Amino acid sequence: MIKTHLTILYVVHAELEALLLKNPNVNDYAIIGVYYDQEQFTEIPRAFVVLKRDVNHIIKTVDALKKFVADNVSTYKQIRSAVSHDAIQRVPQGRYFVIFCVMK
Repeated sequence: MIKTHLTILYVVHAELEALLLKNPNVNDYAIIGVYYDQEQFTEIPRAFVVLKRDVNHIIKTVDALKKFVADNVSTYKQIRSAVSHDAIQRVPQGRYFVIFCVMK
């Protein structure tokens, strides 16, 4: 879960991941919470996506993904940052492994 406000509004990863799964340009994805305000301990959702090989304009596609999610969820659940990667490593249990130095 991602804590987004002092009033404790939570974002469930699965909800955002289900939306990304519906997009035909996405091959793989991971959603994490990235610290937004250290004093309030709030986070913003960040998406790591692996786009299909036939996608021509990565920047336009990533912006389109953010807009697609924004059109389907509340304001506090919107993906504020999205990054395109070549691959996302997964551990045997199926959970994703994102290197922390990439997130900063």
